[in-house]
Amino acid sequence: MPSGEKTRDVGPYGPNIVPTNGLRAAETPAEKGAPMEVALGVDVGGTSIKAGVFSTEGEILAERSVRTPALDNEAAYAVVTEGLTGLLSDNGFASDDVVALGLDVPAPVDSEGRLGFVPNMTLDGDGLRGVIGLAFPFATIAFVNDANAAALGEMWAGAAAGVRDCVMLVLGTGVGAGVIVGGRLVAGAFGAGGEAGHITVNPDETRVCGCGRRGCLEQYASAKGIVHRYLQECE
Repeated sequence: MPSGEKTRDVGPYGPNIVPTNGLRAAETPAEKGAPMEVALGVDVGGTSIKAGVFSTEGEILAERSVRTPALDNEAAYAVVTEGLTGLLSDNGFASDDVVALGLDVPAPVDSEGRLGFVPNMTLDGDGLRGVIGLAFPFATIAFVNDANAAALGEMWAGAAAGVRDCVMLVLGTGVGAGVIVGGRLVAGAFGAGGEAGHITVNPDETRVCGCGRRGCLEQYASAKGIVHRYLQECE
């Protein structure tokens, strides 16, 4: 094999795909003989993705938001991959430069990297992961719950740097939490350890939450819940 050519064991979708809690460090440039290595961080939402290109030291190099349809078909997956490859090429990078790609999602992700129930959006995780794996054949790919991703990021290079025990609350369409104990993420059973938004706070609630239960914290404290309560008071 010519010197400097990239190689990696190829799984059924192209890359080595590992679960959230099995993330391994990217190979160094010396190990791969590659002139440049970057990571992609992708926040997967109900109507858009927000993507960033990062150095392997965590420095953000470029970012972009891409509007997307429901992520459950080939056309929708193509919107994502084209948006990501466009972000890379517009900033002087190629798909083969990507050594790691993290997808944070508003859903539980278990220790094997499998998505649980997604309450607030339509998402076929296996289909999306497979297409992304083909588009970025040298990247290690992992799903992670969005609040857990935020907590890990803050512990690595943010407000919780140097802190071994912390909780990060994430407020948006829903309510989530990332829990760090002893410097390690607490994933919990089925990856739902930080699903604070689905704690029952009003057992008498008649409206149904996106998870199928009633009276969840998310129905009152999320952006969607606050808007609903405001409109209710205006009637």
